[in-house]
Formats: sequence, structure tokens, C-alpha cells
Amino acid sequence: MHIGTAGTRRAISSLALCLAAVSVPARAADNELFSVDELLTPKSDQYTVRFEPSAYYAAPGGKLRLAGTPSGSGKILLEDLNLDRPRVSPYGELHIRSGDWRVSLSGFAVSLHEIESAAPAAMQIGPLAVAQGDQVISSINFATGDAVLARQVGIPERLHIADESSYALSTEAFGGVRFYNVDFDFQTPAGSTSASEFFIQPIVGLKATMNIVDRVDIDLQVLAGGFDAGRGHSSFSVEIVNGYTYRPIENVGVQVGYRLSWYSLQDGSDVNRFDYTGAVAGLFAGVVIRF
Repeated sequence: MHIGTAGTRRAISSLALCLAAVSVPARAADNELFSVDELLTPKSDQYTVRFEPSAYYAAPGGKLRLAGTPSGSGKILLEDLNLDRPRVSPYGELHIRSGDWRVSLSGFAVSLHEIESAAPAAMQIGPLAVAQGDQVISSINFATGDAVLARQVGIPERLHIADESSYALSTEAFGGVRFYNVDFDFQTPAGSTSASEFFIQPIVGLKATMNIVDRVDIDLQVLAGGFDAGRGHSSFSVEIVNGYTYRPIENVGVQVGYRLSWYSLQDGSDVNRFDYTGAVAGLFAGVVIRF
């Protein structure tokens, strides 16, 4: 699956800008260049809620091995079965903030049902032997969600560089949990097979949000997670999310961005091992509502 170099370059550029901004010295009490930006940092006795419903244009890709695959057989590529077709899928985030603290929930789900394809080569799908040219009907349901607690660090102030220009920077460290729920179903001339797997892992990460000009924000989030429960059950993930928000009015805006999520999910051992290593990458767009 094509990851998208343009989106990756935008994410790297935003990260470099964030790191450069962090180098600004902390404000002194008598320095009038700085003031707290209450849009990014509400007062500790106030709560703000930010809801971000979006449409995510992406599809899962990668390599898969189902339980029942004989030893020595390789993994199958999702793209060989047309399961890497992009789809518009639901994606949302909910943030509740007070002062330096934030609680957030987020997640997305991608589903493709009864996708028909002709096997490009002989392959093994779990216990089923598939010959080249055999008709395969494939389905996948892929969902992931996060719950995190974040605390603001670094410089939460607004810097007025000149009378007509300013920016505000908010940097956060966070930790929480993530789940993955994956279902596969395959129908072939030799029969059918399926798999349903659930994984949960702790995650940690950093997020930087900048207001670069009035009502225009850029945010960049990087996270990693992993957990090994033993007996072959483990999951690992790395993710980058880069978003751009324009607020035509103070508490309502539109957002576009790019999300790249890589993961490795394993369960079981030997011939009973489920092993799915892949990625979901694509653009998202939606609205931002704050109250």
C-alpha cells in the first residue's frame, strides 16, 4: 500500500517547526511579550470540550498469516486479495481539557466486505490451499481506539513577535491504552476460514499544537505502544498524525490531516499462530467543535 510521501514531508516539516518554537526562553514575570493563550490552555477552574468527527480515506494493508497455516508457508499480502482498497471510514476524537490536563478518546474503523479476487499465485490461507486463479472472497473489519490522559509541558504561552503577528504553542506528553479488533473471513473453492482477534496495549506519546496565525492551527502527534502478554500474544504500534485546522469562527472549524499507523499483531504459536503486520495510512477531513 502506498504510504504517501507528501503527507510524511508535511508531518516532518511541522515537527521541525514545533521543535524550533520550543527553543524560545520561558517568559519572565515582567515580559509583556507573552500571555497565556486560553484557547489552547483554558484556566484550571474551567472545562472545555472539543469534538472532532471526521471521514478517513484509507485502507489496511500488510502481510497476514492465519492459524492453521502449515509450517514453512509464507504470509499472504492483503493487496493480492484486493483488501488494500481505500474506503471512506468514520474517524473521531473527543477531548476534555482543564488547565494543564486533558482526557481524550479517539478511534476509527475500516470495513471491506465480500471483495472478490482471483489469486495471483498459489497461496495458503490458514488451512486452505489456494491455486493460482482460484476465486477468493475476502472480508475484513479493522477497528482501533485510544483512551489517554495528557499533561501540558513546555511553553503554553502566546508569543507576539510583532503587532500584526503571533503564535501560540502547546506541547503535551500523554499515556493511555489502545485496543485493536480485527476480523478476517475468506471463502475459497477449498472451503472457508476466518479469524477474530482482540489486542490491548499501553501507549505513550507527545503532541504539539501551534496557532501560527489567527484561527489557523497545526498539530503533530507521535505515539508508540506495545504489550507482550506471553504465550505468543503480543502487539506493537507506532503512529504519526498531522492535522491542520482553520476556525472561521472561534469555536467551530474545519480540519484536514494525514494519519499513518503501523502495527504488528500476533497470537498463538507454531501452526496455530495468527500474525498480522501492516499499516493504515491516508487523509482525513472533518469539523472541529469546541464548547
